Formats: sequence, C-alpha cells, structure tokens
Amino acid sequence: MKRFFVILVVLYLSITFPASVGSQSDTAPPVDKERVIVTYKSTDGQATTSSVNSLEVKYVSDEELVELSNNPLVATIEKDQVVTVSTSLGTDQRENWGITRLNPQPFWLKGVTGKGIKVAVLDTGVENHEDLVVKGGTSFIPSMESYADDHGHGTHVAGIIGARNNSIGIVGVAPDADIYSVKVLNKQGVGYLSDVIRGIDWSIENEIDIINLSLSAKESSVALLEAVKRAEDNNILIMAAAGNQGDSVADSIGYPAKLDSVIAVGATNELDRRASFSSVGPSLKIVAPGNDILSTYKDNTYKSLNGTSMATPFVAGTAALLLQENPSLLAKEMRELLYTEALDLGEKGVDHTTGYGLLQIPTFAEMDVTILHPKTASVNRKYLIRVRVNGLEGEPLSKASVTSTLERQGKVTKYWRKVTTKQGVVVFPFHPKYAGDYTMTIQVSKDQFKPKTVEIPIAVTK
Repeated sequence: MKRFFVILVVLYLSITFPASVGSQSDTAPPVDKERVIVTYKSTDGQATTSSVNSLEVKYVSDEELVELSNNPLVATIEKDQVVTVSTSLGTDQRENWGITRLNPQPFWLKGVTGKGIKVAVLDTGVENHEDLVVKGGTSFIPSMESYADDHGHGTHVAGIIGARNNSIGIVGVAPDADIYSVKVLNKQGVGYLSDVIRGIDWSIENEIDIINLSLSAKESSVALLEAVKRAEDNNILIMAAAGNQGDSVADSIGYPAKLDSVIAVGATNELDRRASFSSVGPSLKIVAPGNDILSTYKDNTYKSLNGTSMATPFVAGTAALLLQENPSLLAKEMRELLYTEALDLGEKGVDHTTGYGLLQIPTFAEMDVTILHPKTASVNRKYLIRVRVNGLEGEPLSKASVTSTLERQGKVTKYWRKVTTKQGVVVFPFHPKYAGDYTMTIQVSKDQFKPKTVEIPIAVTK
C-alpha cells in the first residue's frame, strides 16, 4: 500500500543559537507550491531504496499533490524538511579542553592518527583553512558549485575531527584523517533534508568510512531511514547530534540520532556533566565534550561554539582512530565497542541523560597466537592444525573467535569458525585431496584485544 507523509518539521544543526536566523529567501518554494521528496516503486511494486536515484524533489500545488499521491508508481511522498543554522560564538583563543579530556596523544605517538580513514562532514561545507586539509567533496546547493564553507559551522566540525598536528592553531582527534566536505547547507545555514539524503548516498558511492551529521530534526523520514540503512549495508558508521532541546521533556532526542544504526551523541561540559542544552531520552548512546569548544572557523580563524554539533565530531574522530588500528571492524562492532568503553556517568548503567557514558578511546591489548601445523603434507592423509590463544601474561583466552580459511590456487576450499576452549585452544582438520600449495589464513578476535591474522603456507605432495 502506498504511504503518504506530510511532515511539518524544522531540522536544526545542533548548536546553541539566538532566536533570529538568517534569511531563507533563496530556498523558498514557488508561491502556493510545496517542496516534497518523492520515492518510486520498482518494477515488482516495491519501494526502490537501493540508491539516491530513486529519490526526486518536486514543487507541487495541492492539486498536483493529490494527483501524485494517486500515481501507482509512487511509493512515498514527504515534505522536504528545512535545515537551518544560526550560531552563538565565543571569541577566546584557548586550548580545546575536549582534546585534553579525550587524551588521544598516546595513540598519536604509536602512529594511530586516523591516517587513511575517510570521514564525510555533511554540513555547510569546509573551508580551505590553514589548519585543515580537505581531500575532496561535493555540493548539493544549487546556487554554489564549490563545497567550501561560506557559513562556518562545517569548518568548525571538521576541525574537531581532523585539524592538523602542525604546531599552529588547534589539533583534531584524528589529525591525519581524510576529511571530505559534503555541502548540504547554504551560506545562511539553510538546506533541505533531500540534500542530506543525497549527501549520504554520495558518501556510499565514494566509499566513505564515517559520516558526521551534526544536525537534528523532531520527526523521522522514510527516505532518510532508507538512506541510513543503505549506509549501514555498506559498513559506514554514522553518528548524529542528539539535539539541543534540553530535558524539558522526557524524550527530546531528534532524528537521525534516534535511528538504531546511528550513534546518538549528547554533550558534556568541563565538569563532565551533561550540558544543560543537551537532549535526553532512551535513544541517547554516548556523550562527549560539547560546551565552549574551540575549533577552526571561516575566514581562516578560530571560534568557540556550544552544542551537540560539537560533541558529535569527537565521536567521529575517535572512530577514525579505532578504524585505523582495527581495519577489519564492522560499523556495528565499532558502535558496540564505543558503548562498552564509555565511562559511566550519572545513574549507574545506561541512562537517558548520558547514555552509556562519556566517550573514551578504546584501547586494545595484544594477544599471542601460536599455531602448530605441518609445513609439508601428503595427499589423502589427515592432519590437525592446533591454534592456541594467550594474553601477553601467558593466560589462556577462552571464547576468542577463530576463523580458518583454506585456499588452493587462489580458490577457497574450506572455511571454519570456532571459539577457543577454557584452555584457549581450537583445532582445525586438514585433509588434502590434491597436491599443490595451500594457504590457511587464521583470524583471531576477542573483545578488548587487537585482532590478529596469521597465514600458514603448506606444501602438499602426492
């Protein structure tokens, strides 16, 4: 059955701001017409949600809206929500206390700086700032082909993630991460939800690893939900600002932060307490520094801002460090690891005001993997390959996940997945039927330990 939605919602970048906002005249729809997002059904009658190509933006009158809703090819219709921003700025030039609290320096010293990790900032763009390197990007603002920042908010967010460690200005959490500017808001800080959706799909097409969404809306959207699902299917980690609605109601978390596969980020102050403006609710997952945060800004300057918009990029930068150190991690595994490692605040356990707690950079202990195996073997004989997994103190690691992939002439012939015993041991059979060179790849993983991969060559003769 066709679904018809009209959602009258304003989507805000999650920073604190005064009541007045910039002009929206350049994005106003034609008189007596509404801007809507339309998605279409595929040939089998189901909604087509595999790519942004299924999304269309139209300006329609009331009569045209009725006609469109009766079109059998249309899956959903939603009002294209307005995205706006206005800022309250500080002027002091001082150390970013959020970096001090997070303490990424030990990771930088061992070369974990976010290098090679692609982070997309869906925002007002990112300026060509002396303290930033922008690897690329795109603009979805019709009046501006450049993805540079003519507002300031996106540059501020990008600096928290990846300002360079170059002895000037500030330094971001992941100073060597690859920053991509995806401009979805114009110079007044105004845009549309459809542009955010297109930005997510651009990130998928360009193999982005992490998407930062420092924005929030009161209502969900079918088209937005499907875009987030596509990103999850492509192993992209998304974090979004919880919102700046405070605790005047029991659940003030906005969208897309409220979606299951998105990390909802709240803000803390320098006392590690929930910032008064930070939204609360059962969907809140984690909190990070978000009050009076100094970062890069437009016109090659530096400014301090407040908001869950500022807290969110701390999580994005931390995820970049985590992914560089553990490139095999899935997006859902990174989410769970960030939740597990968070420092509990407020009420014991997960709560509605600070989620799992204050963001921490997960640390990984090394593990020792010993493999007993034949270097040569004969056809039609049976062998056992024994894998022992210990901690660095020599203690057996039980319940470690161990996978074994056997290849011959570039083709996988066998695959096993097992869990270590209390003695930290698993055993795999090896029964070669053909002569040749075999390779067995052993992959070992366990919570709080750095994953390990070992390749074993085995020559088999007749």
